[in-house]
Parts: sequence; structure tokens; C-alpha cells
Amino acid sequence: MLSTTLSLLATALLASGAPVDKRSTSGAVITVDFPDPALVTANNQWYAFGTQSVYDNKNIHIQVASSSDFNSWSLHNGQDALPNLPGWVDQSNPLVWAPDIMHLDDGTFVMYFSATTNTGGDGNYHCIGTATSSTVEGPYSPSLDPWYCPVDQGGAIDAAGFRDADGTWYITYKIDGNAKGNGGICNNGNAPIVNTPIMIQKVASDGITKQGSPTSIMNLQSSDGPDIEAPAMIRKGNTYILMFSSHCYSTDSYNTLYATSESPTGGFVRRGSLLGGGRGGLDASLDATDVAFHGLQGDGRRYMYTGILNIDGNSVTL
Repeated sequence: MLSTTLSLLATALLASGAPVDKRSTSGAVITVDFPDPALVTANNQWYAFGTQSVYDNKNIHIQVASSSDFNSWSLHNGQDALPNLPGWVDQSNPLVWAPDIMHLDDGTFVMYFSATTNTGGDGNYHCIGTATSSTVEGPYSPSLDPWYCPVDQGGAIDAAGFRDADGTWYITYKIDGNAKGNGGICNNGNAPIVNTPIMIQKVASDGITKQGSPTSIMNLQSSDGPDIEAPAMIRKGNTYILMFSSHCYSTDSYNTLYATSESPTGGFVRRGSLLGGGRGGLDASLDATDVAFHGLQGDGRRYMYTGILNIDGNSVTL
């Protein structure tokens, strides 16, 4: 009876256009350097997009992988979702980080990414760019100008899209204040510590055009070490859940925390930790429970892992 039920469920999911989810999450699913994975679904598949590696596939700006069951993942070796970079990017050392992909109502896709800017910071600052494609795998065509480039604050990174239940689109991101820090771990371990706030910006249905001004929704605390970053927002019922990483990405202290609020634009209360031990850069997709994140390895590489969120009011576990 159970096998029949599972078979019927799989058939129904395929008919609905959703990928079949075996929900097996033991061990790394990508065992090359694939940091900051972003999840999106299309064409009965899961897709993951990763940061440019300094270890493997170094010339690929945005890595791509896919899965039909959320269990077995295939890296698309040699495929670059963002092969051409806009003029504001330092082409000699672009360091393209933390992509996120959103599927728009018109069927197209928008990518957010961060890259080293040549507009300030002597190669030390990143700014956020956008790119669009008619297909999920790309190639994505970047906008000529950066979406957000506050070089006076150290730049910005880790943009991630969120669509509310009423159809309103937002982008969360991090002000990269530690790029203007005073040295030490992640350039922000020495006093005075520079804030690295997480922001939210309402955007139009194109996922790009800003609506109003951004709002700060989370600030750095002493318990966070030198940094907070990698925001990802979901909504479950009437509760907004903000997940983010703290401490330095290259250490075992790097982790994933979460906070909740009744509004996407403020009032977030920290609730606890989801991941520790060098695991972070989390992104969520589908019904706000399927997630991917990276885990630091002994050689510095960051493998991709997957998991399932369990949400009960203000309590979230993985």
C-alpha cells in the first residue's frame, strides 16, 4: 500500500510540473567547491547555482547543477550561467559571488549576483548586479549598470529575492561593511568593528526596479563575530523567517541563524541556530522547506548539502 501511494504521489507531482522529491539529505550532494548555493525549480528539475570557485572550475563565473529528485545532483561541468560580465566589474579579478535566481510571472528568470567593482575600493569592494534570461540555465544577460553599489559603505553582496503571499517582490542583501574594516578575521576582527547590516528592498514585478527606500532588518551583534551575511527570507503562515549566516565564512565558526517577524520589513527577533560547524550560505525554495547550503571542508572547499526545514510557529529546525 505504501509503495502504491508513493508511486501515485510521484505520478501526480510529475503531472503538476513539480520535480519528484525523495527528500534524502545525508552527506554532501556536490563534492567540489560550490559555495553559496541558490535553489530554483523549473522543467521538473531542481537547479542550484554557485559562487565562482577559487579551487575548482575557476573560470566559471556562476556554476550550475541540477537534480530531478533533490538527492542525486549533477554538476554541469563547463557551463557558465553568466559568461559575460558588465563593464562595472573588475574583469581581471571578478570574484562573482552568491547568485540567486527568481522565476518571474512572465516566465523569465532574473539573477542577482555580486562581483568586484572597478568603481571604487581598489578591487576590494563588491557591488550587486542583475541579469536576465528566458531559460533557467541561461546564459543570463547582465544589466549594464549595477543594481546597488554603495562603495562609500564598502559595497554590497548576497542579494536574494523573496516573493510575499500577496505577490509583492523584495530583495534582501548585505552591506559589506567589513570590506572597510580594520583588519583581523574577515577584515573585521579588530576594533572598532564595522556594522554589516542586512537590508530589504521592495521591487516591482520585474524583480529589479526599486520601489521606495531600503530598510535595515538585522544588525551585527558581538556574538556574531566579524560578520553577518547571506540572508534568505521565507514565509510560513503569518510568520516571516529570516535566515542568515554569522562569523567568518572560512572558519568552523561560520553558522546559520534565524529570526522571525510579523512583517518582512522589520521587527525581527532572533530565535536560534539552524546550522554550525562552517555550514551556511543557505537558500530555500519550493514550499519554503527545501534548502541548500554549503559546508566547509578541511582543505577550504565548500561542498553543497541539502536539507528540509521543520517549521512550527517561531521554531525552525533542520
